[in-house]
Amino acid sequence: MQPAVYPSAPVISAEPIKPSGWWFGAAGAVAVLGIVAAVVVFVQTISGLVDRVDGFQRVSLPGNGTVTLDETGAYSVYHEFDGASGSTFTTLSVLITAPDGSEVPLDPYEANVTYSWGDHEGIAAYSFRIDEPGQYTVLAEGSEGDVAIGRGIGSGIVGGIVGAFALGIGGSLAGGIIAIVVGVKRGRSRRSRQTYGPQFGPGPPGPGGWGQPSWPGAAPPAPYPPAPYPSGPYAPPQPPPGQYPPGNMQPPPGLPPT
Repeated sequence: MQPAVYPSAPVISAEPIKPSGWWFGAAGAVAVLGIVAAVVVFVQTISGLVDRVDGFQRVSLPGNGTVTLDETGAYSVYHEFDGASGSTFTTLSVLITAPDGSEVPLDPYEANVTYSWGDHEGIAAYSFRIDEPGQYTVLAEGSEGDVAIGRGIGSGIVGGIVGAFALGIGGSLAGGIIAIVVGVKRGRSRRSRQTYGPQFGPGPPGPGGWGQPSWPGAAPPAPYPPAPYPSGPYAPPQPPPGQYPPGNMQPPPGLPPT
């Protein structure tokens, strides 16, 4: 019996694993920075909306007054009163006159936009656009509260919240992708550091060592003797005298050699 063969033990290379484990820290930093940036944008959005509402120009109801609009573009008209943030409609009636004496077209708000910042609580009533800056006359009728005019708050809220979510989710995804890529590359580098000698070879000699059988007794030498031909009531038919069974180099018991 030939001695058993075993694969040789692996040899670990001294070369460091690449890329460095510091990249996991960089991945975490990217995720944290994205979340921090999202929080900052969200806080700035809310703070900016509060400042915008505080900066609205107001006319008490019922009454008339003037507002100064320094920039062209879109503006909104809000009805401020106690409980406005929980309302779904307003009965405010407003007439706005441009500096040239023409009436400014007003479009009713289709969406329900409300706010409650500090001492101000309002609901959107109309929107309009101007093509020239100047002083605009406001004539308003209503039972209570004020008319507040300024830039709309809806677009600011949506843009700020969407931007905050994009930064938070984007930073987290980027950090996760970096960590996965680094982990895969480090795994490949770790496996490549394990080198082997000959794939198969005899182990060290000696009892219990590599290449030695673990069971007691000596193995029979090669080539092995043929198995005895079976006999008894279940034995196969005996060949005619002078012929040997196929595969046997010696005649079965009871047959004379030729």
